[in-house]
Amino acid sequence: CLKKLIGPTDPNEARITAPHSLRANTNYGKDIIRNGFHCSDNEETVIKERSELFFDDADNFEWDGHST
Repeated sequence: CLKKLIGPTDPNEARITAPHSLRANTNYGKDIIRNGFHCSDNEETVIKERSELFFDDADNFEWDGHST
């Protein structure tokens, strides 16, 4: 699961509860603001965030459900 690989949103929490996750690594997770990863929780959030970050038209994105 991608979320398990990335780890908890807060890198400080990740260092305690998921020490082998990417956010637990201080090269990628400095603090809750400065971390190198983002992972959406559900299809609705994916569509909203992708349209805000990458696309002008969110209707052109189809989520396959495999990124969680």
